[in-house]
Amino acid sequence: MTNGELIRDALGMLGILAESETPTADQSAHGLRVLNDLLFDWANRGVDMQWAAQSSATATLPLNERDVQAVRSALAVALGPF
Repeated sequence: MTNGELIRDALGMLGILAESETPTADQSAHGLRVLNDLLFDWANRGVDMQWAAQSSATATLPLNERDVQAVRSALAVALGPF
């Protein structure tokens, strides 16, 4: 899975993208910024997933497979209009 696929999935959970759509460059860049902020915030709160700042949506997602669903859901909340 790539960073961009995780972002696409989170946007799909929000109904912003259909399953077959891909995020725009702006959506990907914004999603990546929010993803970095989210995981650095978690690390500061004691949930350290050994996250290193990501700068490419096409890079492989550096998460343990067991953590993907939790991060995907949290990213959707962070990206949502709440």
